[in-house]
Amino acid sequence: MSDSKDTVSATEFLAALQLFNSPPPATAPSRNLRVRTLIVVGQHDRVFCDEDGLICNQRNVANAEAPYYSPQARIQVLVAGDTGHDIQLHETAPETGEQILEWLTGQD
Repeated sequence: MSDSKDTVSATEFLAALQLFNSPPPATAPSRNLRVRTLIVVGQHDRVFCDEDGLICNQRNVANAEAPYYSPQARIQVLVAGDTGHDIQLHETAPETGEQILEWLTGQD
C-alpha cells in the first residue's frame, strides 16, 4: 500500500464528528437531489470505510449511500485507487480529477 496520509485539525474533526452518524437517511438533505450524482471516495479512506468495517469498493459504497439519496439521483461511485480520505491532496489527485471530469462530460 502506498502512503495515504490525511490531514485534519482537531477543531475541524470535532465540528464534523456530530455529522458522522446523522442525519437519518429519510431526513438527509441529499434526498432532495434529483440529478445524477457522483460519490467519490478513496480506496483507503479510513474515515468513511474503516469506521464501519466497509470495504471501499463501488458496490459497497453505493449500497451504504443509497438510502441517503432519492432514486432520481442515480448515484454512481468512483473509488480513487491507492488514495486515502483527502482525495485532492493525494498524489493520485490528477488521475482522480480526470475521472471526475470524464463523468461530468458524460451523457445522462
